[in-house]
This record gives sequence, C-alpha cells and structure tokens, in this order.
Amino acid sequence: MQNQYANEAEVHLLDDQEPYHDDPPQYDTEPEALPAIQRFTLERRYPPKDYLVEAILVTFFCCWPIGIAAILMSSYVARAVSIGDWDRAEWGSASARRCVCASFWTGLVINLVMAIYVVIFDPKIVHEWVDEMLP
Repeated sequence: MQNQYANEAEVHLLDDQEPYHDDPPQYDTEPEALPAIQRFTLERRYPPKDYLVEAILVTFFCCWPIGIAAILMSSYVARAVSIGDWDRAEWGSASARRCVCASFWTGLVINLVMAIYVVIFDPKIVHEWVDEMLP
C-alpha cells in the first residue's frame, strides 16, 4: 500500500487560497527589455603606451637616475596589461611618461648649465677647441 501513494501528495488549501500552477514564467527576450546590466557591448581596448624605448634612451643620454625610474614604470605597465588591470596600466603609463619627460628636461638643463659654466669660467678650453677647429 505504501508504493501506491508514493507519487501522490495531498494538498491542503486555505479557503481563500488558489492552487499553485506550475506554468513557466514568460520572459520578454527583446534586447531593449533587458536590464541595463545585461546589455553590454564588447569593445576592444588597446594597451596604453609603456614608453620603454624612450625610457632607455633618456637613461643613456640624459639623466640616468630618473631614467631608471622610467624603465621601472614602463615594466609596471607591461605587468598590469598582462593581468588585465587597465586602470593601473593607465596610471603606470602616465607615470612612465612623467619620468621620461623629467629625465629629458633634467638632462637638458644639466648639460646647458655645464656648457655655460665651461664657457664662462674656463674660456681657455673654448679657445683651444676653436683653434683646433679653424685651420
């Protein structure tokens, strides 16, 4: 007798209660009806510039301490892009650019100050150089 009633269930309803209908819910599948979080477009993002070449050049030719910082920042950009952290990659790119510019302008100012110093305080070097250049 037990197996005969195993698949049947007895439902007790209150007086004002409707029985449960197992109809599947109706969803509107039009794209404009979907919530905003479900509508998205895939956009291709290009990685930010890492300024590695510029960092190496200013390290050799301008101001090497700031150039080393620029190289470190450019490697930070490459690491952030490889893990998909676009915000940190953008930040690192901006920092690398600032370091490259700072190194370039610092090296330029230092070289100009040294050239002015040589011309003003040691004109003998300049005269010897000019005498060698002229026949």
